[in-house]
Amino acid sequence: MWLLLASPPQSLMQQNSYLLMSAALVTVVLNLNPLNAFDGYHLLVAMTGINNLRKRSLEFYFDLLRRQPSPEKTSDQAILAIYAPLSIIYTVLILGYTLWLVGNLIWEFLPIQELGNITILS
Repeated sequence: MWLLLASPPQSLMQQNSYLLMSAALVTVVLNLNPLNAFDGYHLLVAMTGINNLRKRSLEFYFDLLRRQPSPEKTSDQAILAIYAPLSIIYTVLILGYTLWLVGNLIWEFLPIQELGNITILS
């Protein structure tokens, strides 16, 4: 950040330091996300004291669907009930968005030739 502030406006140094700072911030934000198994997940496990949080939260829902009593403590059930849907929704959204981006990139750079009214992929 100091390099960004000290560099002359519109210079290559300012652009590069801005990109580096942005990449570092995005990395920190993604790494601290508790919905995937990165550092944020392990911090949440440490804060809640629930080991294997993702697996246990999914098993909590499977027990509900099978109408079996949950072996989990009642104090942990609320956290397990919240974690599973949030984790699944986040993963589906991120995966869907990533596939959408890749699809757009492929479509943008797909070599296409036109012959009259017919378009041929080459």
